[in-house]
Amino acid sequence: MAKIFIEEGSYRINYQEAKNNDEIKPFLFASTFDSREHHDSREGEMEVLREELRNSDCINVIDKKISEIVKKGDYLEFYNEGIINPKTSFKKKIIRVRIIRKMVESSNKRPELMSVADFKKNNLAGLIRFYYVGSPYSAFKEAGYDILPWEMRYKPTGLWKEKENRVEAIKWMVERLEKPANEITRKDFKKNNLTGLILTYYKSSPYKALQEAGYDILPWEMKHKSRDVWREKENRVEAIKWMVEKENKPACEINKYDFKKNNLTGLLHYYSGSSYRALKEAGYVKSPLEMKNKPVSF
Repeated sequence: MAKIFIEEGSYRINYQEAKNNDEIKPFLFASTFDSREHHDSREGEMEVLREELRNSDCINVIDKKISEIVKKGDYLEFYNEGIINPKTSFKKKIIRVRIIRKMVESSNKRPELMSVADFKKNNLAGLIRFYYVGSPYSAFKEAGYDILPWEMRYKPTGLWKEKENRVEAIKWMVERLEKPANEITRKDFKKNNLTGLILTYYKSSPYKALQEAGYDILPWEMKHKSRDVWREKENRVEAIKWMVEKENKPACEINKYDFKKNNLTGLLHYYSGSSYRALKEAGYVKSPLEMKNKPVSF
């Protein structure tokens, strides 16, 4: 990665080696000779050169020449000879960006799969620690990669503490899957690398997650319901009333096919398959005689 530092102007010059370089030496001599009175002897000219090397003017000449060489990309010889050496500094954003992109390209891994260990492996522990507070996501974001924080295999610390992040991640997943929200399952969260989110904040309940994300869904509308949903009488009664209103017919005409059509077969099992018992608990009927289709046991 030395190339990146040098090309972005982050390098040191060994002036002692530079003054002896055959390509630079003529420029030094020309500068010193032009700035002094003419000397007839060659020895006099060299004396002027040696004197000039001790002045700041000579350093400026070397700086300028090296800069021109670097800009042209012809600096490899000077690097190999130790005339210019990379200065490891990440203060310039362009250097950080190029270094990070170089690391990703060399790793043959997608950035969202990379971790702090990848930075350490590439001797970039200082970069990730001091400039991105140990967050690969922050590093990749600055480097221009189009990644959302929840797409990272190793999520940024504290990501899910913010409700906004949780909601955006859930909406992103639903849109990505292109299926109705009420069909979302725990497997969908796992497939989209959001297992930690649903486990930690929603007790493994897709319904609770979708509810916080603003989806207008009732718990019994979920295709895959929680095992606990029917334990609460309030849920059972509300689900039955919702179904009766949806079917828009007298409660006494409700049958097991209506439960099945509204994805409430599991609820009906709670009443041993009896529509009458379900409607009775919901307050619609008091006697099996009121039912259009009388219970078999009756």
